[in-house]
Amino acid sequence: MEGNLSEVAKAKSQVENQQKQVHQQAEENNQAMGRIGGQEKEIQGLINEEKNKMAQESQKIAELEAMIAKIKENQKKRELNINDYQLQMSQLTEEKKIWNSRAATLKEQNEQVNQKLRGLASEENEWKAKQRGYQGEVKRWSKEVERQQKISDSYNSLAEVK
Repeated sequence: MEGNLSEVAKAKSQVENQQKQVHQQAEENNQAMGRIGGQEKEIQGLINEEKNKMAQESQKIAELEAMIAKIKENQKKRELNINDYQLQMSQLTEEKKIWNSRAATLKEQNEQVNQKLRGLASEENEWKAKQRGYQGEVKRWSKEVERQQKISDSYNSLAEVK
């Protein structure tokens, strides 16, 4: 019986050791579970942080896409402006041709007027020369008339004297 008691005590001791080991393993298991729970929380926090960053980046992408769309719209407006400016430039070129043509016509008219003025000046000089000639003739004939008048007066006075 003593052998049985000793075997029971031995078995009890082994079971108690096993219980201690199980208890120790359960404690280690709880600690590991706690660590895993902490890691889960940390990883969940990282996941949430990444989701927030993705949401922010998605919002930033949407803002940038909106900005790109606005810039593209501005570029289309600028293309329309350029087309309008090119049309205005071609109109100015046509207007410039008209003004250049007008300037050439005016230059030609000015040359014609200058030529007419030179012709008139030449004609005026001719008439002035003729006028001087005529005035010379008038003076000469006036002197001749005076001389003839004196002669006539002299003859008349001689005729009265007789």
